[in-house]
Amino acid sequence: MYPTLYHFFYDITGFEIPFLRAVNSFGFFVAMAFLVAGWLYAKELKRKEEEGFVPVSKRLIWVGAPAPLHEIVLNGLLGAFLGFKLIYAFTHQDVFSRFPKFLFSAEGSWIGLIIGAAIMAYWRYADGKKAELPKPEQREELVHGYDHLGKLITLAVLWGFIGAKLFAWLEDPQPLGEFLKDPFRGLTMYGGLICAAIAMTFYMRKHQLPVWHFYDAAAPALMLAYGVGRIGCHVSGDGDWGIENTAPKPGWMSFLPDWMWSYTYPNNVNMVGVPLKDCLYGDQYCTVLPNPVFPTPFYETLMCVAFFFILWAMRKKITIPGVLFMSYLAMNGVERFFIESIRVNEKYHLLGIEVTQAQLISLSFILVGIAGIFYLKHKQKNAVSA
Repeated sequence: MYPTLYHFFYDITGFEIPFLRAVNSFGFFVAMAFLVAGWLYAKELKRKEEEGFVPVSKRLIWVGAPAPLHEIVLNGLLGAFLGFKLIYAFTHQDVFSRFPKFLFSAEGSWIGLIIGAAIMAYWRYADGKKAELPKPEQREELVHGYDHLGKLITLAVLWGFIGAKLFAWLEDPQPLGEFLKDPFRGLTMYGGLICAAIAMTFYMRKHQLPVWHFYDAAAPALMLAYGVGRIGCHVSGDGDWGIENTAPKPGWMSFLPDWMWSYTYPNNVNMVGVPLKDCLYGDQYCTVLPNPVFPTPFYETLMCVAFFFILWAMRKKITIPGVLFMSYLAMNGVERFFIESIRVNEKYHLLGIEVTQAQLISLSFILVGIAGIFYLKHKQKNAVSA
């Protein structure tokens, strides 16, 4: 396993690159998931715009005005933070092994703070000066659907993170100090998805965007992004693995590597298990699970990629707005509901049945998805016959 990119490059090349310890493998794949989703989302919105489903609006903008003071100040504050942290980090490379905690600490370089603030503030001022006109003027600008993606993705990241932490706490309540000790560990993807969807819906309604078409455009991208994110879970060994699996590999899987059937997640980022003999890295990530488990993140990646191709093939054939997204909800629910049967998770007792939080949510997704398809089809049929 590779807890950080440092461990990956060290294993592959034998070279030590200390600052790569700051890049958690899970975080790297989550970032890749957002990039992939953003690219696919924009591609679909452009197609829908060409087909007339996503309108192009207009807005008036001021051109040639000096850079606003508040933007110069905000750039300066960002530069201050970056200089304060990064210059200190590159002169005290031990912080890369505890980078998330370092970012939220008071450690830093005051000289770096001043230099970073000055550079970033001047950069915004000079950029505004370069575009300044003798007399600022108003111009009309076209706003395409994909132009909203920057703000939509920002909302998804912010509220997705809040939702992922909130649902993780609901699943495993802890004292606040302990829970926030490592802000980037202990995230529940369903919580992130639900809160991000709520925030994005408010934004789309505020800007009078066709909500169902925007969600249909997002459906294949969301499915693929979820699969890419699960690669990060597997590669880092973040604890999203399955129950113990000591059974011999079935004969029909004999041609596949053993780790696809059961795996011990050596060097996992959670540092759980027993000490690993002859540990390559010689750091805190030197543990291995005593018994092999089902590599459920890998299975989820396979299922999500398969469902992505199904959604991608369906996207031009489904003409009723919202049905593709409802299909995504149902598929996502089916995938997660069944994988939970072999995953390690907190279980609740409901009507004499043991279920996990994710199974309850995934079952809701299945029901909402199926009901939504029937409702939207019925609504479209009534509209056509009226």
